[in-house]
Amino acid sequence: MFAGIRIAAIDAAATGEFLTAIGFAELAPPAQVEVAGDQLGAGGAAHPVTCVVSRYALAEDAHQFSLTVVAHPDTRNADPVPWGGNHQGLYRCALRVENTEAAMSLVPDSVEVMGDPVWCPLPGTKIEGLYISFLRSPDGVVFEFVERPLKYFSRG
Repeated sequence: MFAGIRIAAIDAAATGEFLTAIGFAELAPPAQVEVAGDQLGAGGAAHPVTCVVSRYALAEDAHQFSLTVVAHPDTRNADPVPWGGNHQGLYRCALRVENTEAAMSLVPDSVEVMGDPVWCPLPGTKIEGLYISFLRSPDGVVFEFVERPLKYFSRG
């Protein structure tokens, strides 16, 4: 069963602050954890590496799905962020919200907002379309708030 996702971060604390600012709850605070090197990337060494690891979830998911943040000790050398794929929109994470405008009103000024919400028409579906707002994490990953009211997507 798919119960979570792991993301790499340059700074686990900054990423955690971003995630809680956009609605995630912290399940496990940043802590030093031994992680097998081959779990951190393809071709990695099998010997353990001490990383900073933390876990987050959205209340809506009743903590059945979690997001684990892993900061390898060598990632500080990658600062500033290597923007390559991030500037091309290759890395993104979409979060469902009831109302984009209401969700964005709760986002603190510390979160980088990328322009105005975008209208995305969805002809031939239950709704005319949806609004999407874009936010950037400290590591440059684009997070989207996608307006998907549950009344249109719940099992009936």
